[in-house]
Amino acid sequence: MMKKGMNWLLGIGALVCWMMLSVSQMANATSTTNLLITDTINRRVIEVNPITHNIVWQYGQTGVWGTGTNQLSCPYEATKLMNGNVLIADTENNHRVIEVQPTGTSGGTIVWQYGQTGVSGSGTNQLYCPNDVQKLDNGNVLIVDSNNHRVLEVQPTYPTGGSIVWQYNGTSSESLKEAERLVDGTTLICQGSRVMIVSSTGTTRWSYELTSPTDAKKLLNGNILIADNPQVIELQPIGTSGGTIPNRVIEVQPIGTSGGTIVWQYGTGTSGSGVNQLNYPFEAIRLANGNTMIADGNNYRVIEVRTTDYPSFTAGSIVWQQGQIGISGSGWNQLGVAVKDVEEMWLGILNQVRVEYKNMANVPQPVVTAWVFMPLIPALPPVLEVTKTVSPSGTQTTGTMLTYTIAYNNIGQGTAIDVAFTDAIPAGTVYGTGTAVIATGPTGTIAYSHDGISYNGVDSTPVTHIRWSIPTIGPGVSGTLQFSVTIK
Repeated sequence: MMKKGMNWLLGIGALVCWMMLSVSQMANATSTTNLLITDTINRRVIEVNPITHNIVWQYGQTGVWGTGTNQLSCPYEATKLMNGNVLIADTENNHRVIEVQPTGTSGGTIVWQYGQTGVSGSGTNQLYCPNDVQKLDNGNVLIVDSNNHRVLEVQPTYPTGGSIVWQYNGTSSESLKEAERLVDGTTLICQGSRVMIVSSTGTTRWSYELTSPTDAKKLLNGNILIADNPQVIELQPIGTSGGTIPNRVIEVQPIGTSGGTIVWQYGTGTSGSGVNQLNYPFEAIRLANGNTMIADGNNYRVIEVRTTDYPSFTAGSIVWQQGQIGISGSGWNQLGVAVKDVEEMWLGILNQVRVEYKNMANVPQPVVTAWVFMPLIPALPPVLEVTKTVSPSGTQTTGTMLTYTIAYNNIGQGTAIDVAFTDAIPAGTVYGTGTAVIATGPTGTIAYSHDGISYNGVDSTPVTHIRWSIPTIGPGVSGTLQFSVTIK
């Protein structure tokens, strides 16, 4: 699923979407990406080369509001789709979401639009200040229709319009700023001072109270990364109460129906541009390399922060930056007021050649460089969830046979390969010969260790360890492994 990327800020700002990314290695030029930036105040969406900071594609005429060809009003979010098109939320005066097929280095063709240009409303094919959009795996589009206080899932009909197939209705007293469809079909929403997960029927499954959250993303480890002005925090949701510290990005691990524990944070809570300081962070993502990318809104920058101090609440070092602190503009390496979004989508490989030469007078000439970029679509990761139980449970006596069951489930989107489960025979027990089995799920092999080091197929006492090897576990596949011991 490709995450959209966009948040809300009184109609001003710039939104940034990472198209292909691993910029912490930028100095070595081994893996890189372009940036897709929604430069709201300059009324344009631009694609920027992060090495040169040059604009390589632009939609919208710089500083020109309009409804015509290659014109935008207040673009709030832009995301690059797998087909190469760009999905844009063009809010306020234009009240529309458009899909643009880029042409050359500037402009493009609108191939789909939802919302009537210049018309605000809640009727058929109408929006009122859409400020967030996400293309779903099923081809539908998730739209935060901000001033109508609703989230819509629209099934597009080309070239315009579509059918609303799902809707979440908020309240008029709380602004909707962000929505992301999760893999289990629920939706993560920033509403008012809360981050919440709602079911397909609109029931709140989980919530966390903050100050002014503008962005939230669920991580592969189950935690939630939240931008709460002006800090970034990783929260482990536990218990039933939340927190109210502003100005941060946090990672939360959600457990139960509300609240949680903060397990990582960037930002002290005081606005600024110094070490471990942010000024209205609108968006944060956890990168594949473990770093965190932050759209630091009112500092006019996007920064990549190391998380080597994780899980402590100390600041990491900034290893890359786009934009100049305190300078709002439309020139080279400049962004408008309030950068509002950053998003990791694709990986790529950059290969660069450097040429040095001299003229006939032996005078060095200007160095020439050239590079080629190969985009890569990352493999969706597997995520194995494992639990272990024993029967009978509770206090037992000598001579009792215990049966251990290991249950696993691949809750991720990719296939796990060469999976090995290794379990030690508990101290004070004797392994029951012939009891180690693959009870359910994919087939595999079982090996035994008699010294804790080497393994073979001999299933006889004394067994110290058991290893189950399963070649592949696909998405949604589950199974159980079992063995029995007798208490000495």
